[in-house]
Amino acid sequence: MKKIIILWGFLFTVQMAFAQDTSRSAKAIYYGKRARQQFMSENFDSALILNRMAINMDSTLSWIQFNIALTYIMEGKGDPVENYTKALIINEHTANSKQALSNAMNDLDDAQRRYGPLVEYDLVKQVLIDRYNRYP
Repeated sequence: MKKIIILWGFLFTVQMAFAQDTSRSAKAIYYGKRARQQFMSENFDSALILNRMAINMDSTLSWIQFNIALTYIMEGKGDPVENYTKALIINEHTANSKQALSNAMNDLDDAQRRYGPLVEYDLVKQVLIDRYNRYP
């Protein structure tokens, strides 16, 4: 119960930060960055909530979708390949798609080193490498 109260307090604080009028994309980026901080603090539930809020505001930010896929792996939710495939589809239509994909691979590797064996790591990594190798 205490964890839920802390989480809602945190989200309320984040919401209040955007009481002024800002663009949806700026809000999405803000939530994505806060989600990253929560992920690095191993608050995966909070990270997932913030990433979902971000992607609902701007569904073109593939780096957020990659972070959602990684968070799902950490929580053992869903099919890792399917989650990364969703991110890859979004990533195909972004300006910095090769860099975003490279960052996603680095994040996956970092999580593997930091937390130990990840579910279907080798398969997900191979899917990402195959897609990366299609870029010039």
